[in-house]
Amino acid sequence: MSWSAEAEPLLTAADRSFLRQLSEHPAAPLYNYACGEMLDAEGLQWVRDFEATLRQTPVAWRHGQPPQWVEEFTRRCLDYVPLYRQYSHRGWSANLPCLPRQALRDHYQELIPEGAPLEQMVHYWTSGTSGNRLEIPSHPVAAGAYLPLLRKALELSGASLPGGEGQVAIALVFYQQQTLTYPSISRVLDGAAFLKLNLHPSQWRRPEDRQAYLRSFPPQVISGNPLSLEELAQLDCGLRPKALVSTSMALLEGQRRRLQELFLCPVVDLYSMAECRCLAAHSQSGRYPLLAHDVYVEILSPEGQLCSPGERGEITLTGGRNPFQPLLRYQTGDFAAMEWEEDRPYLTGLQGRAPVRFRRQDGSWLNNIDVTVALSDLPLRRFHLHQDRELRLSFRYQASQVTAEEVKQRLVELFGSRVSLEITLAAAGELLENKWINYTSEIF
Repeated sequence: MSWSAEAEPLLTAADRSFLRQLSEHPAAPLYNYACGEMLDAEGLQWVRDFEATLRQTPVAWRHGQPPQWVEEFTRRCLDYVPLYRQYSHRGWSANLPCLPRQALRDHYQELIPEGAPLEQMVHYWTSGTSGNRLEIPSHPVAAGAYLPLLRKALELSGASLPGGEGQVAIALVFYQQQTLTYPSISRVLDGAAFLKLNLHPSQWRRPEDRQAYLRSFPPQVISGNPLSLEELAQLDCGLRPKALVSTSMALLEGQRRRLQELFLCPVVDLYSMAECRCLAAHSQSGRYPLLAHDVYVEILSPEGQLCSPGERGEITLTGGRNPFQPLLRYQTGDFAAMEWEEDRPYLTGLQGRAPVRFRRQDGSWLNNIDVTVALSDLPLRRFHLHQDRELRLSFRYQASQVTAEEVKQRLVELFGSRVSLEITLAAAGELLENKWINYTSEIF
């Protein structure tokens, strides 16, 4: 299923008029994509019912005791999902194999259950931390469920996510050389707009249009990674959103406090991923309450054993609401500990992906996501890019079908012809196995 105006049957005449205003405003960005919810009446009702269940169903279990639904979910996975059928297990157990992240890249078609409604499938692509494009088959209702989960995260911080025609509910902001950008209308939010914006000046007709556009359509909630939120702060648009939401990268506590002081609103650190959307969030305490009642979270040791409460390990997920990618003990590559208040679990010490900036020889800065995008179509298994204080780059990688010259060409195009660059092929054990991409820099 691909997006078209016909794929948005629930949009009203007022919705379409507002969409034109957002697209045709004199200060509008150079939007380069079209996207929407693609929900029909049945799908919208599913999302509404999901939100009602989300409000009524606590996230609750005790250490080592999965919620009751996990057994039935596991049985369906083992019976109907080709990849899981190879496990030769009949139900949930402590020695059930884990699903590595590479499987979502290399075997995603084998994760589609038999009998799934393929005509309703949509595809998302994310560079994430995979080193190349990760294709995620999904369903419009799985994407629609993001908004109720986000609303729950905001309400836990004392904020809200209002809807209604004629206003911008959410602006998702980026700051990188290229990314898809578009305006859309959400019927889940009763006709409010969702904007995906790139704050990089090259993506606007005039740099000052960024401030003008945001002042004309002030978002109620602004979401982005710490680097893009810092860029937004420097624009000084005078915005007063109900909340800022930081996602995709680790948010340092000092950054959170600074953003909160500048925008006079809660700053929510959201732990979310494309594979299953919002998982946990925090705004003050440093511990992350889990958000979704349909995702079971385990903390596992490198040997795949359940960690004790308070012991750090890999965040491993079972469940979700994507009918085309059911997750059964999925290893996220992120690390935390889990603690409990009675039967309520919390993540603590969450270790997300840290934001890293690189400097060009001309003094301009690059976002680490720009590097990921530049290399995204190369079949790299893992790599590590480091910049030292003299601006020299060292790149170590694992790949059987990529030459150093191919990598050099991409990095020179990105950093400039005068860049000092060393590229070496790493042995199997030289790079971290739990992260496909690792960025470090001595420049601050």
